[in-house]
Amino acid sequence: ALLAHLLTELGAKPGFLVGGIPRNFDGNLRLGAGRHFVIEGDEYDTAYFDKTPKFFKYQPRVLIVTSLEFDHGDIFPDLETIRGHFRRLIAGLPADGLLIACADDPEVRELAWEAPCPVIRYGRAEEAELRLEGWKPSGAGGKFETLRGGKRESWRFPLPGLHNGLNALVAIALGGALGFPPRAVGRALRSFRGVKRRQEIRGRADGVTVIDDFAHHPTAVRVTIEAIGGAYPGRKVWAVFEPRSFTARSPRFQEEFGAAFLAADRVVLAPPHRPSGTGGAPVLDTSAIAAFLQGRRVWALAAGSNAEILELLTRETEQGDVVLIMSNGGFEEIHQRLLDSLAKRRRNRARRARSTTP
Repeated sequence: ALLAHLLTELGAKPGFLVGGIPRNFDGNLRLGAGRHFVIEGDEYDTAYFDKTPKFFKYQPRVLIVTSLEFDHGDIFPDLETIRGHFRRLIAGLPADGLLIACADDPEVRELAWEAPCPVIRYGRAEEAELRLEGWKPSGAGGKFETLRGGKRESWRFPLPGLHNGLNALVAIALGGALGFPPRAVGRALRSFRGVKRRQEIRGRADGVTVIDDFAHHPTAVRVTIEAIGGAYPGRKVWAVFEPRSFTARSPRFQEEFGAAFLAADRVVLAPPHRPSGTGGAPVLDTSAIAAFLQGRRVWALAAGSNAEILELLTRETEQGDVVLIMSNGGFEEIHQRLLDSLAKRRRNRARRARSTTP
């Protein structure tokens, strides 16, 4: 979404297909009129009748690899299988192509050496040719510097969190590789509005901010909580999580999910989603996660129902609090229901105040 916006702002008229709904556009796909097409893809299978990763269908000339972790346990048995698919993807790049690889990720860093084309390594690691330094929260976003070939430049980005700073670094790398001037790239970065369901503010009611996010892998949960904490310093952050996807409800990430919530002030865990047909398959033990967090002095609750969560948040949140709700599903529209309930709470408080006024 960011790269599609970047190229659009720079006048390249790109086509694009991305997984979320970019807030700078009226949809998630466009044919485009220029020579560039931006497509988001990962290792997940192509279709129910084609279990090969979808990114093999794209034949990219420029490939950006941000991370490589175990995910999609319903499709892949282990990390080695996923690693093999990424290795094949990188090997398929043309000799005159380009790989932009995150030097901070050990898996990506190792595979980048096998690229048959030029490579731009980015990140905070010493070996990154394009290095991010000094990320600092600033307003709703952040500011940082880049160092490349001894040249230092300053940038601002309107989205919070170091992971978004690294995404901005990708855009800087691509813009430079395509010959666009840094000043124009910087302007495009500053006007990016993000993607729906990614740190999306759903509303504010009775002084409480409600944010929606798609995070369902422990790494995504961790960096999202850290980003929101940086964007709202001094405010109490409630992390509300629904283990809905196969990855989220699987017990495989039991320990990783416990660590992922440590940066939150309050943690509320919904019951793991149980799709029809899964029967008694093992699921994430949310009670164990809550106990782990409580042992590290983080307030945590494994709720028995979404109704319990809604009642708790309505009763316990205070003005200035931030409620970060994370799920890759609809979560029974708890975001809007909470906003409605908080608005009702405010009306009831005002009504009581009027009734006790002489």
